[in-house]
Amino acid sequence: MISIQRIVNARPSAKPVKQYSLEDLEALREQDAQKLSSECVAHKKKTRSESAIGRSGILPKYQGCSFDNFICNAAGKQKVVKSALDWVESQTRQESSGGFIFAGMHGTGKNHLASAIANLYIEDNQTAVIITVSDLMVRLRDTYRDDSSETEDGFIRKLANVDLLVIDEVGVQRNTVNEQVTLSTLINARDANNKPTGVLTNLDFNGLIKTMGERSVDRILSGVGIWLTFDWGSFRTSGVNHAV
Repeated sequence: MISIQRIVNARPSAKPVKQYSLEDLEALREQDAQKLSSECVAHKKKTRSESAIGRSGILPKYQGCSFDNFICNAAGKQKVVKSALDWVESQTRQESSGGFIFAGMHGTGKNHLASAIANLYIEDNQTAVIITVSDLMVRLRDTYRDDSSETEDGFIRKLANVDLLVIDEVGVQRNTVNEQVTLSTLINARDANNKPTGVLTNLDFNGLIKTMGERSVDRILSGVGIWLTFDWGSFRTSGVNHAV
């Protein structure tokens, strides 16, 4: 049988109650209000990213990508990373909406670096979405269904308003007129909203012009926009464990 004294001894000792002045209580109330406001803004932006494409803005595979874990084992890679960081810094200074184009063969780390940028946006409570051209077109076609709750204009408008949109696999698609018109419409709307757009492609400059149109490429590269070429071997074939 447990004695009453043992029960008493097991209880935590009473701590002195801190006395708060009216000013202290007002400061605490303001801190709680600011914290709640920040949490609400972050949740709202996360919801905006997810509602735009029906999933998280960044796929789980790339959610851990950062500049710190991008493997820079060659001078060319270091230069690319520095240029990408300079671009991010230009966005924090709220300069023009110029975006970025990462060009190179598969497995060279384009997705990793683009995801690192997108993750920085999300950490800063901004919205970021990475979507392939094929996924974009599938979701756009879904709006044409009779039972769709979303219109084509509504879908484009959502993507036009996220803080950062990265379009992946440009050049892998069928390159139809409809795809070019869709990309052009989306990039034009984002440019009008002063929102940067990123493009990941395996095409060279002339090939991208043919696929996207000169005006779209020009809008992305305007202002502080950058073109970075990933002209090294694949991380995949080299055996490096790397999200690409």
